[in-house]
Amino acid sequence: LKYLNNISIKPGQNWFVSWYMVSVHFPLIAASCGPLANMLAVVALVDPWKVETDVSQSRKSVHRDLVWILSCNGVSLFCGCLANISLLLNFSGRVRYNVSQAISIGGFLTGSLILIALVIASNSVYDFNNPINASEYKPSQGYWYAVITASMYFLCFIMLLMNEIGHIRGIYGASFNLNRPQRSFMLQNIAYVGWILGGAGLFTFLLSEHVSYPDAIYYAQVTVLTIGFGDFHATSILGRALCLPYALVGILLLGLIVNSIRQIILKSGSYTVMWHFSETNRRHGLKKKPVNNLQESSDQNEKTNLERASFHNIRKIHNNARRYYKWFTLFISLLTFLIFMGLGAMVFLFAESWSYFTAIYFCSLSVLTIGYGDTVPTNSAGKAFFVVWSFVAVPTMTILVTSLLETIVKWVIVVTDRFGGWAFGNQSELRHQTQKLRDSMSRFQASSTQSLPQRPSAHKHRRNRHRHDHENNPKIDSLSTEVKYLVEICKALDQSMRMVLAEPDKKYTFDEWNNMIELSQRHSSILDKSSVNQA
Repeated sequence: LKYLNNISIKPGQNWFVSWYMVSVHFPLIAASCGPLANMLAVVALVDPWKVETDVSQSRKSVHRDLVWILSCNGVSLFCGCLANISLLLNFSGRVRYNVSQAISIGGFLTGSLILIALVIASNSVYDFNNPINASEYKPSQGYWYAVITASMYFLCFIMLLMNEIGHIRGIYGASFNLNRPQRSFMLQNIAYVGWILGGAGLFTFLLSEHVSYPDAIYYAQVTVLTIGFGDFHATSILGRALCLPYALVGILLLGLIVNSIRQIILKSGSYTVMWHFSETNRRHGLKKKPVNNLQESSDQNEKTNLERASFHNIRKIHNNARRYYKWFTLFISLLTFLIFMGLGAMVFLFAESWSYFTAIYFCSLSVLTIGYGDTVPTNSAGKAFFVVWSFVAVPTMTILVTSLLETIVKWVIVVTDRFGGWAFGNQSELRHQTQKLRDSMSRFQASSTQSLPQRPSAHKHRRNRHRHDHENNPKIDSLSTEVKYLVEICKALDQSMRMVLAEPDKKYTFDEWNNMIELSQRHSSILDKSSVNQA
């Protein structure tokens, strides 16, 4: 959490979570949407936007786009690629933050505005909304990819603009508040997008019949996500032979992305938000019940009791914050998943003219990667939306499953283990482990207060011979006491390291913490004395 030092608002203060999201998660959202939008923009440029359908002969033919449509589409793709390259260099620290932000924000905004104007103009030129022309031709997948690309470009523009506003207001410095694994997240997205684009170009010629490039993109996405609807498949030996390694590498790339998203949201994000919750509850507790100043207490027992009470209060606050965040994450993940499924089903309802139940059924099978193939998208809008929707659906499902493992499933495992121990008579083993832990803690406490071992008897005469010199030399007595304390703290540290290796998640009691703090204070006082330095 060292990168949080770049944020002026600290945990426990107002608006900390909001600006933390803006400084960390907003650039990551742009890093996710940017490469995907470039992939969709390539399809929008390659595929003509107008598809003519001859119902009598059951065939489809395409019309080449007008020159000015192709030119504007190419300029939009160039702006989007330039914005993504600048964002990648900003992630890697190769370009100054202010320069890169200006290029990325301007590039995404320009690319989005060009595509929006182009979509509106093409509607007027091709007259897609005319009922008479609707039976003769309709928008292609390239047209709908352009619509989605414009939306994603604009989303990237909003994310980076909000991040820049936080920098201008002085909330954080001129850099993204990201650690090294988070900065490599965009490279993983670019690798995945490049793999899908290259595979689609290859499978355009290797499927059962020569398909269009957008259909090949759809096939590559279905293959990598292990859904396998079966509406497109390879029949030649070469196509089937290349499909297997292609799917394997794609699954590995997708696994890297899903793991990175899980680490970003459930690891680094969880620690930061729990820290904020703990600080907020601690400050509220201090306002309701102020703690007396420990320095004002002259009685050592009273001071120890106050310290013990403060320790248990902080421990309770941390436990409540951890418990609250786990259930809060589960609730947010479940709510996001349900909204995502509901909105996705709503889009398929209009794009494919399905019933809402059929759309929910299709979304559920896709997220669970079952893919019976009885219900598949067939229209241009449905296929284009599925490519984008499925790319987000799998990580969302993974985050939900991880949240379930952290809360409900973990609780069920604990209950079943306890029931199994009670049913199969493992109480003796549990008591044995508990007694073993108590014995180790007793040895730890005894070793921390143990005095120096006695020297062998062969050296007693030498010690007696110089005893009168030691009694008359207070510096030697002080040095002996200091060495004794150093030996004690070394033994305590050794026992602590053994305990950390044996039980990394152990929560230590107040007495254990207090004992270690006292030893540390003795060690600090020893280092301040010149006798040890002279020795």
